[in-house]
Amino acid sequence: MDSLSHRTRHVLIALPILLVAAFLLYAKNFSNEWTYDDYSVLVHNPDIQSFEAFLEDQKPGRPVRELSYLIDYHFFKLDPSGYHIQNIFWHGLNAFLIFCLINGCAGDRRIAWTASLLFLVHPVNVEVVAQISHRKDSLVLVFCLISFISFIKASHSQQHRLPWLLICLAAVVTAYFAKQNAVALPIVFLAYLLVHVDAGGRLAKFKLPFLGVLGIAGVAVLVWYLDFNGRDIFLEKGRIALGRMNYFGPVSEAVYLRMVLKSWLFAFFKFVIPTGLSLEYQYPVPESYLDPWLIGAFLLIAAWGGALVFTRKRSPTAFVFLVWLGAFWLPVSNLWPITNRFAADRYLYTPLVGGFVLVSMALFRFDRKSIYAGIVVLIAVVSLAGLTWKQNDVWRTQCSLWQHAADVNPTSTTALNNLGQCFYRKGEHERAIAFFLRSIEANPHNASPYFNLGLAYEKTGRSGLSRSYYLKFMSIEDPRYVDLIARVKKHLTDMYGPE
Repeated sequence: MDSLSHRTRHVLIALPILLVAAFLLYAKNFSNEWTYDDYSVLVHNPDIQSFEAFLEDQKPGRPVRELSYLIDYHFFKLDPSGYHIQNIFWHGLNAFLIFCLINGCAGDRRIAWTASLLFLVHPVNVEVVAQISHRKDSLVLVFCLISFISFIKASHSQQHRLPWLLICLAAVVTAYFAKQNAVALPIVFLAYLLVHVDAGGRLAKFKLPFLGVLGIAGVAVLVWYLDFNGRDIFLEKGRIALGRMNYFGPVSEAVYLRMVLKSWLFAFFKFVIPTGLSLEYQYPVPESYLDPWLIGAFLLIAAWGGALVFTRKRSPTAFVFLVWLGAFWLPVSNLWPITNRFAADRYLYTPLVGGFVLVSMALFRFDRKSIYAGIVVLIAVVSLAGLTWKQNDVWRTQCSLWQHAADVNPTSTTALNNLGQCFYRKGEHERAIAFFLRSIEANPHNASPYFNLGLAYEKTGRSGLSRSYYLKFMSIEDPRYVDLIARVKKHLTDMYGPE
């Protein structure tokens, strides 16, 4: 009883410490304006303004996030400062749940404190905490952690197994409707069963069904890819994603895979050396598999696989979190589904729980007396907190966000175009035009800056140039702008008459 009380006391102390630390670290976010996806997800979204509107127009997706916005809107309407309360709270709660999970799994409060603090202060997490529309990432992690903690409790409980399993199931479903990368949870459960549950245990019988489901899913994806137009869809989405990286050559699985592998190593470096963080990243496609980036990526994958084999018997907890790292990376790794970005800081939020745990375990295993390890942890936490404090400034306004993105990625067509839009809204049309032209120079296939140039030249009275860029915008025939193309056609007809 004394031991239980002692452990419970440490858990209760951890919650207020981590929450207060989170609010202090992200305090400057309360003065931030709406940025990036906030406009489509919140400002122009009537679904978050009442529960009735939410029910009437609810579509498959991420309703848990929208429900959380209902609370914000009730108290703060469209004042962005109040929305940061929840964002910071969920991040602090995630740090606390990591503490609870590791304190239970490893039974070592040093590792639990280190992993939770590194997670809390690492600057790669700023995008999720500072950007209100990315709350889905912190919400999915909250419920993934709750589900895993409940699963562990069920695995080792005799009298209360069913209640813990029901909590686990409810958390899994909630996590999935927060963000769909929660589909990785069964892989983590399976890993835990493989190393932490006796072969004769009651829950051990779930190992085979888990493996069966994973095998069936793999076969289904292969059949879809080969026989149901999957390859065409894959290559078309790949072409769009590669175009965002200023690649306009032939698209094949090999070209796409090279870029994916490079992005994996790129993400690893952002975890290890979290400087130059940005909403947007742009870098060239490797020309061959002998590119140093790809050699590094293969070595990284080999190290992960070797660590799985090494820890399978020697360190079950490390094995589980290696699986966590890989399982939660797969849905955001751009193998499939393909997103518009090969790399984004927010993609690392959930997978790197495994990374922080593994770093913490290795540190205290290397220094069992924890004297030097404690010094290293202190230096790391203070240094990372300083970088996070500074990185928060990037998210103050829409213009500061895209100015920073353009500084980090001077050939990013998206960053340059969006920075031009910032200056256009300020009425600085000549500066806006300069950035729109740079955006087209970086990627002549991006339709948006052509339209924006049409607007900017029209504002400055250069109707000939305005009409020219409107026509170029329409000639690209980007399917995302079908409605806008129709409005531009009508606008040109009204101004110049039918052709």
